[in-house]
Amino acid sequence: ELALSVNEFLDIATAKRIADVLAIVMKDYDQHTPQHRAWIAGAARYFIQDRDVEPDTLSVVGLDDDVAVLNYVLDQIGRTDLVIEL
Repeated sequence: ELALSVNEFLDIATAKRIADVLAIVMKDYDQHTPQHRAWIAGAARYFIQDRDVEPDTLSVVGLDDDVAVLNYVLDQIGRTDLVIEL
């Protein structure tokens, strides 16, 4: 929400949805295989890091790559029910 002061076009709803989905998946973190846990942790780190393929707070589409990474992980761990539509 603080980033909105820099970029009024930031898609805060998508950012919150990503955070919510990650919270759901992290809740069951210990029940996943080591490979799945690595993917989940990677998706969370990618979301937290602002300087990725498309900077999250500097671009209108800054969260699209974060959604793509998370959706890939969700597919791999069998949680396609949580996929985020853009």
